[in-house]
Amino acid sequence: MDRVPDISDERLEQLAIQIRPVARFVGEKLHPGGELYYTKGPDNPRELRKKAYTWVAEPLRLATNLTHYNDITTYHEFGASVIFSATIAEVLAQIPEEDLERAVAFESLYYHLTSQDIIECYHKTATRLYERDCN
Repeated sequence: MDRVPDISDERLEQLAIQIRPVARFVGEKLHPGGELYYTKGPDNPRELRKKAYTWVAEPLRLATNLTHYNDITTYHEFGASVIFSATIAEVLAQIPEEDLERAVAFESLYYHLTSQDIIECYHKTATRLYERDCN
C-alpha cells in the first residue's frame, strides 16, 4: 500500500516555494532541543523527491516569525528501518488541503521514533506545521 500521495513536479515546485522546511539546531548540528531555523536544502524537483532533507539540512536563518498551529501524521519510505530519511516531496504531498493556504513551514518530529512507528516500509512521524506570526 502506498501511503504517500502522488504530487506533480509543477505542484511540488510551487509548494516548495510556499512551505519551507525548518529544523532545530545547536550550532551547526541538528538537535531536538535547539533553536528553530529555516534550512538550506534541496530545491530542484529531482532533489526534492530523492534527497532526505534532514541529512543535508544546514541552518540558514533563525525562524523567529513562526507560530506552531497543527501537527499532522506523515509517512516516509525507508531503505533501512533504523535510518529516518524524509524527503520534502513526501511531506508536501501529505499536507492536508485545508492547511495549504495557512502553512509556511514544517518540521519533522522524528527524534524519538520507535519500532511502533514502522508501518510496512514506512516511518510514521508527526510533522509540525507553522504559520507566519503577524505580531
